[in-house]
Amino acid sequence: HHPSLRWFHEVWLSDNTDPVARLRMQWAASHFLPANVVAAHVTREGDRPVAFGCAVAMSARFGFDLDFAGLTDDERTVCRRAVEVYRDIRPLVQQGDLWRLVPPSERAALAYVSADRRRAVLFAFQLTAPTDDAGPLRPGGLHPDRMYEVVPVDLAAGPDPTRTDVERRQGAALMEEGLEWPLCEPCTARIWVLQPV
Repeated sequence: HHPSLRWFHEVWLSDNTDPVARLRMQWAASHFLPANVVAAHVTREGDRPVAFGCAVAMSARFGFDLDFAGLTDDERTVCRRAVEVYRDIRPLVQQGDLWRLVPPSERAALAYVSADRRRAVLFAFQLTAPTDDAGPLRPGGLHPDRMYEVVPVDLAAGPDPTRTDVERRQGAALMEEGLEWPLCEPCTARIWVLQPV
């Protein structure tokens, strides 16, 4: 790891906190810094949707740099939901194995997988309007014989207690066939939590 980590527990990559730029920076930094030291804060810079900013920050060391009084009720709900989801996935993001799936261009994707391969979290980001069809998103590092429950998280849409889109897939099938890319609008994101059945 980076020698400075002997003295510091957190690294601030840049004062540019626009989540589109931030995602590219975090991707580059991931080649030499672990996610648990990369400070990633949700801000107003770039005037991006709060749900998108939260998802980008949740793929590293998640925090807020916001005036919560200036948020709409919907935005506050998104932030609460993001905190709730991050509490669940934090061990994966901060201690899991990183899989870089789609390098940032018009879209990006990455995943973190637990050391025992029982759980994983996938992040998909649409950065710009798509100019081509996205192929399937194929996670790596899963146990091929294990069945996973695939739980989609859309911070902008919110939890639906009657949701029926949770599916069960075998690790081998997930890695070979992948998940259909769900995004087409710029500055949107989707998270999937994979848990053992």
